Amino acid sequence: MSEYRFHPKRLWRFDFVFLDYNLAVELEGGTYSHGRRTKSGQTLKSRHLTPTGFYQDCEKYAEAAIQGWSVLRFDSRMVREGSAFDYTVRALESRGFRWKKA
Repeated sequence: MSEYRFHPKRLWRFDFVFLDYNLAVELEGGTYSHGRRTKSGQTLKSRHLTPTGFYQDCEKYAEAAIQGWSVLRFDSRMVREGSAFDYTVRALESRGFRWKKA
């Protein structure tokens, strides 16, 4: 499941969730471009890397923890190299997930 709204009052969403395991995955952008990316000829700054955006992310992750969520945060390099997948599998297995043999 993707883009899951986890908070009853705020519009916060997780990028991906595993509901049965209270596990969320967040993909953090802008880490290697220093918060700048080009879109339609414009240079934009990633909200996550601004002081206000970082503060708001901290609020979101604190509220998630209070609600019992474990949040795995990954950047694009971790996704490309496969470590994001490996960490996610390990987290699921540590919570009792077992792979079914085909």
